Amino acid sequence: DKRPSPELVWTGPEGVAATARDTAVVLRSLFENAQTHVVLAGYSFIHGKEVLEPLYKGMKERGVRATFIVHIPQTEATLDAPVKYAEAALADFGEKTWPFGAPYPRIYYDKRALAPGPPYCSMHAKCVAVDGRWAFISSANFTQRGQERNIETGVLIEDAEFVEHLTMQWLGLIESGAVVEWEGLR
Repeated sequence: DKRPSPELVWTGPEGVAATARDTAVVLRSLFENAQTHVVLAGYSFIHGKEVLEPLYKGMKERGVRATFIVHIPQTEATLDAPVKYAEAALADFGEKTWPFGAPYPRIYYDKRALAPGPPYCSMHAKCVAVDGRWAFISSANFTQRGQERNIETGVLIEDAEFVEHLTMQWLGLIESGAVVEWEGLR
């Protein structure tokens, strides 16, 4: 069984013999071609509306389901109202990153962020699993800078077994309660 080779994905200037695929092009293609489900883990989404718009269209036009695991900063003090802290931390996401309206992605965050450190934690992953077929893992945030201007590197993998493992790793965090759902967009 011959599996496709992983593909190098790149943001930034390239040398003469460059063979990498462009980060923004790869991510847009994954979102535009998604048919059933996208699992996305991301740290930063500043100006992410443009990055996520093709996914929104897939959700609206084809019924693609989306699950996001996103970063919220870890609190520096013990909280009296941890849910309110999470809501405030994610309000920007709803207003600036997902201004499209319904359908909405299901959004989760690391509940460890609701307790002050140490130990300190950060949801720093940047990856996407699409339809049990493709995985994209990158240093690039879901921002215009990460997609178009920084120097970033990533890999696109078409391997159902690997994608299943990646997807189950994230969904396992949901099932275990390690990440909790934010219902602010609903």
